[in-house]
Amino acid sequence: MTYAIDETLLAKARELGPLIREHAPQAERERRLSKPVIDALNRSGITKMLLPKSLGGLEADPVTMLRVVEEIASFDSVAGWLLMVSNSGAFTGCRFPAETVEELFRDPNDWFIGTAFQPPVEAREVDGGYRLTGQRALASFAHSSRWICLTGLVMDGPAPRMAHGMPVLIVAMMPAKDVEVLDTWNALGMRGSDSTDVSVKDLFVPSAFTCPAFGIPTVIPYCCETVGSDAVGSIRPNSIGGPSYLSRSGSSVDAFTVCVGNLIGAPARTQPGAAGIGAPSSVSNAFDTPL
Repeated sequence: MTYAIDETLLAKARELGPLIREHAPQAERERRLSKPVIDALNRSGITKMLLPKSLGGLEADPVTMLRVVEEIASFDSVAGWLLMVSNSGAFTGCRFPAETVEELFRDPNDWFIGTAFQPPVEAREVDGGYRLTGQRALASFAHSSRWICLTGLVMDGPAPRMAHGMPVLIVAMMPAKDVEVLDTWNALGMRGSDSTDVSVKDLFVPSAFTCPAFGIPTVIPYCCETVGSDAVGSIRPNSIGGPSYLSRSGSSVDAFTVCVGNLIGAPARTQPGAAGIGAPSSVSNAFDTPL
């Protein structure tokens, strides 16, 4: 299968190069990307390449997205990291109710999701949702995010809740304003990524803003017809404008890799599924194939 990179988006990335280079020393000093750079990336549209058009996004293909991220990273790796983080946020949308998705992506220019996936914080189920407590590191661009995404280990009393021999984990989205963003990021490399710790204490998250952590599907907001149900477990339409790809292995990367692999004609290989999740899934070796 042939593919074509969207040269319009690549040209936009190149146009931003001088501005990004100019502000790179500021990001290094302040340990976060400067507002002029974030605003320029937003205005260009490339922070929402994988967001569906129905939500104000561009619905770009993943190969174009990867190429644009590479181009931006050539000016400043931190700016490239921001693009990766912002576009990855679109992957989680299809697992939530339509009303939640509309709220998460209500403003296509202000929807960054700062994520600290592992290890999970403590989650206790209550009426209507969960209460989360804990501190987690590496929430990139936490100070610039509208939402924070954490995983939670569901507890019953002093012990984790178990299902099918495994602890029950959830993914939870919460407004960044409800989360304490700490000043802990003092790394030597990627200083401008603001990958600092975030903390929550008995924070209530409604059930509609949570989903099971295992089996999280990837949402690619365009039609990738050559990806069959045998490749990624199943394909179903979703409420936000594109097909959802559910991987048997429970890995978002698996489904994303299958899509990229089909786009570039890479052969598939089989990898075992994640422990306890289900049957093995077929995964393309797209990232072993030169783009």
